[in-house]
Amino acid sequence: MTIAGTVRVRCPACQTEQEAELVQSINARTSLPLKVRLLEGKLNLLTCACGKRTQLAATLLYHDPDADYFCQACPGGEPAMVKGAEAFRAIGAAGTQRLVPSQNALMEKIKLLDAGLDDAEIAANRDGHSQDAKAEAALRFALRVVQARGHVTDAELSDVRHAGYNDAEIVEIVLHVALNSLTNYVNEVAGTAIDFPAVTARRAA
Repeated sequence: MTIAGTVRVRCPACQTEQEAELVQSINARTSLPLKVRLLEGKLNLLTCACGKRTQLAATLLYHDPDADYFCQACPGGEPAMVKGAEAFRAIGAAGTQRLVPSQNALMEKIKLLDAGLDDAEIAANRDGHSQDAKAEAALRFALRVVQARGHVTDAELSDVRHAGYNDAEIVEIVLHVALNSLTNYVNEVAGTAIDFPAVTARRAA
């Protein structure tokens, strides 16, 4: 079921009040155009005549019945996430259920789902872990490259080789670390404006 309507909102730049379309529920099977707009970053977006584009902060439920998957964006912090969990229980939702803090986070979940990737595994990867022993070894080695600034020990090289990685693959791991570091440095120097919700850094174990 798709739920959509209009709301009166005020542009944060010029303070002009105007109507904007607001979609709060998308069924992936029956509302493909809305899904496409969501993934293109064009959904629930106030585009003012003054040139300011503002993402509307509103609850948005995404349901893919073919994958038996529910994901709801719940902006508003922990209280909103609690209400989202209560809503899932109230409607008796079955299958995979996810709650995320923003529409951008919802977009990421949908892209992972469509790519056939396990979002729980991705979350574990970000903390430096994996359900797969070989992937865990690569993550552990990448973390050591960062922590030691490249000065890894012979034992650490031996461990990642023993996990099944050859020298070319080890170099690739190092290059991924270097590329991410380079990107971060360039963005810091350029003062790149962050156009997505801030993410709190997590310490990998």
